[in-house]
Amino acid sequence: MLLRLAAALLSLLPWLRAVGAIPPVLAALVDRAFFPLCHHLEGRVLLIHGEAMCVCSRCAGLYAGLATGFLLATPRLEDGAYRRLLTAGLVAIALDVVTQDTGLHAPFHPVRLATGALVGWAAAAWMVVAISRSRRSPPQPQRG
Repeated sequence: MLLRLAAALLSLLPWLRAVGAIPPVLAALVDRAFFPLCHHLEGRVLLIHGEAMCVCSRCAGLYAGLATGFLLATPRLEDGAYRRLLTAGLVAIALDVVTQDTGLHAPFHPVRLATGALVGWAAAAWMVVAISRSRRSPPQPQRG
């Protein structure tokens, strides 16, 4: 559980930074850590308190989803369900990116947040459940 809490906390760093819940010295470290992970295209970054987040809105959703998945995942769904949810989220992201980049619509933060959150949650929940199940079942002998 400690590892899950640590992963959730790390995932929330962009949000904690955005709302001013991190001291300025650490905020600069968060900015440096997350800057290379995101494109920061104008119009795709959320402004909170008049300041741009250190990640775009889709990444912000992804990190919020990861934190939620790490904290709330339980082995109620089979691995295949998480795989299907992750696939559906990735398809939704791809469709949104294509329709944005071809000019069919402007970036819409609620959709970007939601699609990122779905992918983040499904990925984290799948990891938590897979690790949980692997700890409960005895190791299988390897053939070969």
